[in-house]
Amino acid sequence: MENNLEEDDEYCASAQVTTEHSRKRRGNPAMWKRNQAKKAKRELRNNGCILKCKHDSESNHCKVRTIDIDLIYNFHKQFQSIESAPERRKFLQRCISLNSVARTRVKDENRVRRSRNYTIECSIQTDTGRIKVCKTVFCSILSIGRATLDLAAETFMLPSDQCVEKRGGSEPKLTALKDAVIEHIKSFKVRERHYGRNDTVGRVYLPCELNIVEMHKMFLEKYPDFKDCKYSFYRDVFRYNFNIGFGSIRKDSCATCEQYKNLLKNSDEINRTEYNYGSRREILLERGLHRIRSKRFFKELNLLPADTITINFDLMANQVLPKTPISDAFYSRQISYHTFGIIIHKKKQPKESVLDKTTMFFYRWLETEYGRGSNEIVSCLIHFLSTTLLPILRAQNIHKLRFFSDSCTGQNKNYSAVTTLMDFCLRNELEFEWFFPVRGHSYMPADRSFGLIEQGMKKLDTIINPEEYDSIIRNKGNLVIVGTDDVPIKDYQTATSKILKTNKGFLISEVKVISYDSKDPYVIRSRSSYSGLPTSSVMFKKPEMKKKTPKNLLTRVPIVEKKNRASAAKIKDVRKLMSKLKIRSPFYEKLFADENILDDGNDEDEENDEAITSRNEDLF
Repeated sequence: MENNLEEDDEYCASAQVTTEHSRKRRGNPAMWKRNQAKKAKRELRNNGCILKCKHDSESNHCKVRTIDIDLIYNFHKQFQSIESAPERRKFLQRCISLNSVARTRVKDENRVRRSRNYTIECSIQTDTGRIKVCKTVFCSILSIGRATLDLAAETFMLPSDQCVEKRGGSEPKLTALKDAVIEHIKSFKVRERHYGRNDTVGRVYLPCELNIVEMHKMFLEKYPDFKDCKYSFYRDVFRYNFNIGFGSIRKDSCATCEQYKNLLKNSDEINRTEYNYGSRREILLERGLHRIRSKRFFKELNLLPADTITINFDLMANQVLPKTPISDAFYSRQISYHTFGIIIHKKKQPKESVLDKTTMFFYRWLETEYGRGSNEIVSCLIHFLSTTLLPILRAQNIHKLRFFSDSCTGQNKNYSAVTTLMDFCLRNELEFEWFFPVRGHSYMPADRSFGLIEQGMKKLDTIINPEEYDSIIRNKGNLVIVGTDDVPIKDYQTATSKILKTNKGFLISEVKVISYDSKDPYVIRSRSSYSGLPTSSVMFKKPEMKKKTPKNLLTRVPIVEKKNRASAAKIKDVRKLMSKLKIRSPFYEKLFADENILDDGNDEDEENDEAITSRNEDLF
C-alpha cells in the first residue's frame, strides 16, 4: 500500500511532529481535581495535624515540640521539591537509621504478624544537627504514607545501582519505541487541506484508504524488533504528536492525474498504441511534468510581490431556496442563490488567519433576478475594483494587479472579461497579470472562504428567505447585494463584441497567463505555460485603433435588466414545497405573482411525472 501511496502526486508533503496543535489536546494533570487535592494535602500550612503527637515534650522518642515551625516548613519544602521517586527515596534514607530489634513479643498463633529484623528511627535534619522524631510525625511532615517509609527502609542496604525506578517500564526502551513510531508515521506522505471548513491549524491528511489500525500493522511488519508495540501506544503517539486526519474520497479530482494513475496501475495490460503512450518511464515523466505545472500555479499565487496586490475570485456552488429537510425537496427543483467571492490574498502572519472580514468580499443575487454568466461575474469584479480596491491602490501607490481564477470559459476566462479588465486598467493607468490553473488543481483561497460559509449553513436545516443566507455570509465577510443602483449588471458581452475582431490572435482556452500594460493600450500578451516568453496580440478592429493614446476602450455599456430566469416548472415545484411547509413569506408571494416566468416547454413531462406519481400512490 505504501508504494501505491507514493505514486499519488497529491500526497507529496511530509508530516511534522507538533505538540501545540496535535490531533488530540493534551491533558493538564496539574489541573485535575485529584492532583489539586494532593497538592493541597502536601501544603504544610494546610495540614493541621503535623504536631498532633502523643509523646510529651520531655520524651526521648519525639522532639518535634522543640523544633521551630520555620525549620519544619523548610524541611517539608525541600522534600516536596524533589520530583523523581528514586531521589525521594534517597532523601528518606538519609533521614532514617535502622536499629536491631530490642524486644520481641511472644507470637500468637491465631494472629498473623510480619516479623522484622530492624526498627526505623526517623530524624529531621537541621543546621545544628539531627533531631529525632517519631514515625507518625515524620510521615505527617513530609505528607507521605507509612508504606513509602517502609520501602525506603527495605532498600536501605541495597547498592545505589539497584535502587532504580521500575514503574512504567524501561524508559530507554519506551523512548526508542516512541522514536520508531514517529519515524514510521513521518514516512507516510500527506497533503495539505484545500478547503478550510474548520479552524484547525496545521492539519494535514492521509489517504482515505488508510487508518490507524492499518498503520499499526505496517509498523509491526516493518519493525520486527518492536513486535510488542501495542495498538494503544501507537494510537497515542499518532494523536498526541501529530495533527493528521484521514481524507475523504475526492469528487473533483484532476482527469489527467486519474488517467496517469490508471495507466501506471495497468501498464502491463494496456495497449500502448491504442492510448498513444510509450513505456512506463515515459508515462512517469509526463506525469511528473503535469505535477510541476499544477504546482507552479500555487507558487505564483503565494509569491505576493511587494509592489502588487493579488486577487482571487470564484463563483460558489448554488444554494437552494427554500432549503428544507423534508423528503419532497429532494425531488423538487428550487430557486438558486448565487454567491460570487473575491479574496485579497495576503501573507499569513503568526497567530493570524489569512481569511478575515478585511479580505473576504461576497456578491450575491438570485436566479429570479440575473443569470450566472460572464456579465454578472465581470460586473461584480469591476464594481469591487472601482469601489474597494482602487482607493487602496492609490493610497499605497501600487500600479500592478495579479488575478487568479479558475478556467471556466462561460464566466471569466473569455475575451469579454479580458477586454473589460483592459478597459479598467487603461482608465486608471494600471497593469495586470491573470493566471489560470491546471484543470482539476484549482484549490484557491476562495474555496476556503466558501467552506467557512458552508460551515455556518450546515447548522441550519431550514432556510426559507434569502436574508437568512445573507446573515450567514455577513458573519464571515463583507456582503454586497447585486441589482441595486450601486451594483448594476452591465452587458459587457454585447459591448465588447462590437470592437473585437474575429481572429483574436490566440486561443484563450489554451492560455495559462494573460498580461496587460496600459502603456501599450491595444496589445494583450498571453502565454500557454507559466514560464517562457509571451505572445503579443491585438484583438481590436482597425477602426477602433485610430487613437494613439486612448483613455478607454469601452464607451457605452448597456445595463442588463432584472429578469426571472427560473422556469415555470421550477416555480411550480417551489409552490408545492411552500404549501407543504405551511409558511407564508412576502418573497415567495411576490415570486408566485410574477407573470414574467420562462416557459421551458416541459408541461408534457410534468403531466407524465404526475401520472406516474398518482399510479404509485394508488399501488401503495
